Parts: sequence; structure tokens; C-alpha cells
Amino acid sequence: MSKIIVCQYEARHRYAVPRIFNQKGYLAQLITGANFDSYLGKIVNVASKIVPLPSEILRFKERKINEIPLNLVFSADAFSWEEKQLNSFLTKGDVSEWLKARDQLWFSLIGKHVQWDGVDYLYTMMGQNLALLKEAEKRGVKVIVDVFISPMNFRQTLKEKAKLSIIPSILEEKCLDVEEHYKKVFKYSDIILCPSQWVADGVITLDNQFERKICICPYGSSLQFTGDNRKLIEGRIFWAGGDWFRKGLHHLAAAADILKPKYPQLDFRIAGITDANIQKMPIFKNLNFLGKLDSIQMKAEFSTADMFVFPTLTEGMASVVIEAITSGCPIITTRGAGVDALEDGKAGLIIDSVSPDSLSRSIESLLLDRPRLLQMSDECQELAKYYTEDAWGLRLEKVIN
Repeated sequence: MSKIIVCQYEARHRYAVPRIFNQKGYLAQLITGANFDSYLGKIVNVASKIVPLPSEILRFKERKINEIPLNLVFSADAFSWEEKQLNSFLTKGDVSEWLKARDQLWFSLIGKHVQWDGVDYLYTMMGQNLALLKEAEKRGVKVIVDVFISPMNFRQTLKEKAKLSIIPSILEEKCLDVEEHYKKVFKYSDIILCPSQWVADGVITLDNQFERKICICPYGSSLQFTGDNRKLIEGRIFWAGGDWFRKGLHHLAAAADILKPKYPQLDFRIAGITDANIQKMPIFKNLNFLGKLDSIQMKAEFSTADMFVFPTLTEGMASVVIEAITSGCPIITTRGAGVDALEDGKAGLIIDSVSPDSLSRSIESLLLDRPRLLQMSDECQELAKYYTEDAWGLRLEKVIN
């Protein structure tokens, strides 16, 4: 049986990939950053019961590695702190040096702890672990790179910000440097694992020589819903994410401004945005910010919402959309969400170009047609069979085999 090392800085998909590989007997080792069971995570867990801690520190205790033996896990706690010392490169606008220094820092912390003996594959995340990929090549270990977002993402958000006269981030301004880093990573990969055609198209746009390495393997839901979980509260519109601009919250806010005067009972509920300065922005005056929600709270929001509205600019394959499908919550989103199996008019609506008018019309059309909304909910639950963690596991196993 093949043996696989999974290496990821953070708890992407709530550690679903290493958990799936462990269940199937493939996992040799998980290498990750600070988490609930790591030394730093345990300190944060105890400290949080005594004093209030900022959300960026509390996130460590939320990263729970379930169903994976801890003897297979190496946690590089120091990375979370030492990485911040590299921000001086970004301040100077030197993105290339920042990427290089970040990679070297990570490898210096994990390199000697990698258990290569008997390993066939290294499964790693896009843009990470370049030094580790080079080491894998030396050892004859095949590399699978999970491209969790379109490599064109910074170029796409830069274009949108230019239209709205919004100051871009340094990574957006230096998107060509980021794209060059992606090319280096893809060069050392044997399989470029894309969750959607949207991502695959982005890889090909980056450099069409990588097309032969692409394998499309859609993710599944890391939130599981059982039984009749839908307990609708009419008029609830749900959105969730951390990056308000890329995930189109400003578009939803503009649609809310149009709809609230006509339907004052509407409740536009926003999860994941914790920055008070963002919450207080005038453009968001009609939004109800819920803060950071845990998995139980997220399940409750999906289960009570009329619809999940996610007018994102670009993703890889938006996990929140998959979670909405799994919960039976109808969706309004874009092709940029990267959910290929979602058809316009079935289980939700796909908006080709986002504008306040088009988005508000789509929301209103579902609000005023309750039978259609309920039918879409049933269609979501049928589509959800494709996005279970078991179905995802079979797809990953096919890639390995």
C-alpha cells in the first residue's frame, strides 16, 4: 500500500485530507503548524480560560486533528510566531524575498523531522514547501500539489479593485512575483490536483506546459449534516468567509441596500469577519455581523437560512458552498466559486457577472417563490451525495492508484 506524507501550514478542510488518508491506511505523517493538540495549542487552550485572547491566537485551539494518531503528527509551533518577523520584506514590497524566506523558515523547522522511509508520495498545498518539494525529488518521492485556489487570484482581485479605485494589497501589486513562485512549485510536482475547472483554467493560463499534470478532484464537505436539519427562519440570507473583498461581500452589501427598503424583515447574516473596522464600514450598514463561528454555529446558520449568497470573485472550490449544499441550503454564487457540479437553476443560481441589480434580482426571485426555494433545497440534498467525505475519499484514492 502507498504511503503518503501530508504537509500543510494550517488546518485546511479541518484536516480532512490527512484524516481520509489515515482511514484508508495511506498516511505516513502529517506535518502542520500550531493546532489544538500541539504544545502551543495547549497553552492557548488553558490561557483562553483565564484571559481574553485575540482571534489570531484563538485559532490554534480551533484546529483539531481528529481521528489521526498524534504519533503521526509533527507540529511546527514556532512557525506561527517566526513568520511574523518576515513581514519586513512585505513592508519593503519585496514579495519574492518574502516567499523565499518563508519557505526557508518552514523547511528549517520541519526538514529534519520528515520521516521519508517507505514514503511514496508527498501531498502538499499550493505555494508551500518549495524546499521540501526539491527534497522529495531527490528522494524519488512523487509530489501531489493541492491547488486550493486559482493561481490567477491576485490578478483577478487586482483588476476588480482597480475598477473600484480600492488600494490593492502588496501581493496583488506584485502578483507576477507570486505567479513565478507558483510556477516553481508546479515544476516540482508530479500531479497538480485541481478541485475545479476554474482552477485548472487558472493553472493553464499561468503556463500551459502544466496542463499535462492536471488532475481534477473535487473536494467534499468537512461539515456533516444528518437527518432533517432544515429549520428555516424566513428572510435569513447567509454569507461566510474571511476575505470580504475577494469573496464579494461588497456585492452582497450593495444588494442588501436595494432589498432592505422593500423587505425590512430581511436579515443578511455575515460569518467570519472579526475586524471591527471592516464591520463599521458604511457600505456594510445593512449587514448583521456574527463574528467567528465554530462548526456547531455554522451548522445552525446553514440550517436556518433561506439561502446562502456567495458572490465570490475567485476561489478554488469554495468549501462554504459545499457545506451549504450538504446542509440543503440553496445557493446563489458565481462560476468563480469553483463548484462544477452546481447547475444554474438546480440547487441554486449561478450569476455570470455580479452587479447589485443582478444579485438583488436573483435573491428576490427566490424569496418570492417559496416552492422553488424548497425544491432547490431538495436538489441540494441530492447533490450532496457527490460531496460527502466518503465520496471525496474515493476520488483521492483513485488519484493515488
